[in-house]
Amino acid sequence: MKVKVIISRNAGDRYRFPQFIPYLTEKGIELELHRITSSPLRFLEMVHSLKEADIVVILRKLLSPGKQKLIRRFAKKIVFEYDDSIMYRSSRWSNQYSDTRKSRFERMVTACDLVIAGNQFLKGEATKYVNEEKVHIIPTVVDIERYAPKQYYNSKDAVIIGWLGSKGTLYYLKKLIPVLTEIGKRFSFVQLKIVCNDFFDIPDMQVIKKEWSEEDEVADLQSFDIGLGPLTDDVWTRGKCGLKLVQYLATGVPVVCSPVGANKEIVVDGKVGFWASDQKEWIEKLSILIENPELRSKMGKKGRTRIEKEYSLQAMGPKLIAMLIQL
Repeated sequence: MKVKVIISRNAGDRYRFPQFIPYLTEKGIELELHRITSSPLRFLEMVHSLKEADIVVILRKLLSPGKQKLIRRFAKKIVFEYDDSIMYRSSRWSNQYSDTRKSRFERMVTACDLVIAGNQFLKGEATKYVNEEKVHIIPTVVDIERYAPKQYYNSKDAVIIGWLGSKGTLYYLKKLIPVLTEIGKRFSFVQLKIVCNDFFDIPDMQVIKKEWSEEDEVADLQSFDIGLGPLTDDVWTRGKCGLKLVQYLATGVPVVCSPVGANKEIVVDGKVGFWASDQKEWIEKLSILIENPELRSKMGKKGRTRIEKEYSLQAMGPKLIAMLIQL
């Protein structure tokens, strides 16, 4: 089987279909990556080459009607794969609804032979236009072999509350400034660690500012005692697929998160972490974990097991192969 994958320039793409490429190659599937180009000539060359493939996978890109029709003309089978609310605008917009995005999304899913969504909300958006049998869920996963679990020690001078993400999603962490300020007043030994390429300060709490790097990513995650997953509740965030929560839990770190979108699917409340819907709940749930190192260890270990079974490349790889073979 030969599969050609058309990818955008979004950094998060590496945790979606491209992450499975070594696994799929090992299973005898031939894969080829193509980036979307602004050059009309190079785009046409790429489109013509698609007829060599058994399946063409398009990652999240809402193509113009003309480009979409060209690909449909030359591709035998098309899979459309996405892990964001690409049919809406982001949380920063006062009006998140876009007729252009909606119509392009409808054209994409109706023109494809198979749709892979990152969570239940995103699946629901696709099934507004196509039969449910055509839409499958593959959650955002990690290679569990890369994420060694953290080692828990009872004697530690500080408890580190951690957040790892991009500058664009730092917006959601900033919403927790009042919560973290109160936590800092209550617990002088608690520190916030931000792993990002941008930072901010918290009154009454020491902030550890660490530039993100792929080389240090796992070690940074292992340094957390509690992982943070704050989100606002809107049509954009309901489509988010909870990568940072999967990463926290993969390293054995319990989490406190907003019960929005995939967060509710990944985090079993009270088992591998806690949900927190308002400022009072955030303070309460963080305080419980701060004061109970044994509970942190217990939840973290359960979280690691959950990722191994439900949100790992090793667990989802066979499911993806079965979909491609059936198609």
